[in-house]
Amino acid sequence: LLKFPQPVFEFLERHDVSSPACLITDIQMAKINGIVLLEQLIAMGWEFPVIMMTGHGDETLRQKAEVLGATYLEKPFRPSRLEEVIRANLKHSNGEKDT
Repeated sequence: LLKFPQPVFEFLERHDVSSPACLITDIQMAKINGIVLLEQLIAMGWEFPVIMMTGHGDETLRQKAEVLGATYLEKPFRPSRLEEVIRANLKHSNGEKDT
């Protein structure tokens, strides 16, 4: 699990984070919007599951996140729900089918 203690792109430039299993991010952050972050990571060629959380339910943001391939998770949620979403995303990224 990575936590970004500094601006995200500054962190990515200084650390080897070339193949994370999954990225969990908020849509609203201090210095960058989660949608913009996701667009920039896609432009950089990163391909991994993204779970985008928000406490500000917005249909336009949800649609944009999903079009970009992210799973949208509205706060508040139970920890078990987050675990379920993480497992499903990792399973899907590994090419496994739902049973």
